[in-house]
Amino acid sequence: MWLLTAVGVAMIGIAAAVLGSMSLTRNSDQKSHQSFVTSSVEIASTLKVDIDREQDLGVNAAGFILGNSSASEGQFQQWTASIRLFQRFPELQGIGEVVLVPPTQLKEFAADHGGSTFQVTPSGNILTTASPP
Repeated sequence: MWLLTAVGVAMIGIAAAVLGSMSLTRNSDQKSHQSFVTSSVEIASTLKVDIDREQDLGVNAAGFILGNSSASEGQFQQWTASIRLFQRFPELQGIGEVVLVPPTQLKEFAADHGGSTFQVTPSGNILTTASPP
């Protein structure tokens, strides 16, 4: 009788351990799934906000260009300063300006832009200027 009772108690203990383990596994799976869903939603939300910001910049830049089709470099720089472009969009820090100048106009271009830094590429053919914002 004691043997049957011991075996019965052992079987109940094993069954309880298996059920408890299954319950913990299911709970852990649910938590992992919920964590994954939450992370996915946060990433998607962040990407949407970033894409919206970049689209806003494109719309604003298009508005400036369409409204000021003959704007000077100074006016463009004033616009970038007024909207705090490089503070709000630090990814644009490396943006520059490239101008192709035929060799026959090189001296005139250099005279018109005396304060700029020039780099001729390829040497002697076309002047390509690059000036950071």
